[in-house]
Amino acid sequence: MDTKSTRWDKIKSIKWDHMSVPWDDFLDSIEGGQKKNEWRDCKKEDAGRIVFVIIGRFVHLYHNDAMLCFCKFGFELMAGTEALTGFPITDLQRWKDKLISEGHTVIII
Repeated sequence: MDTKSTRWDKIKSIKWDHMSVPWDDFLDSIEGGQKKNEWRDCKKEDAGRIVFVIIGRFVHLYHNDAMLCFCKFGFELMAGTEALTGFPITDLQRWKDKLISEGHTVIII
């Protein structure tokens, strides 16, 4: 089985409740710590930019940012009810440069 169909099978197998609600309703429903709230505020300002959330020694990507990196670069999704992926902070510059070179705007919080 090729990688793309494996990824697609994984996407279809996860219950994505948060992907089926309107974007503004989803953002308003987010509750969490300071970093998650900062992510929500950044997405309310400009949903199109990629938001890297630094938590400890890792960089987290949520929701549509996680799905973009999962589909485009093969990032692994973490188990749970929301799209979440990430990478070690030592790879921050590499992924930032890669996304910018492909025309994305990146913000780091």
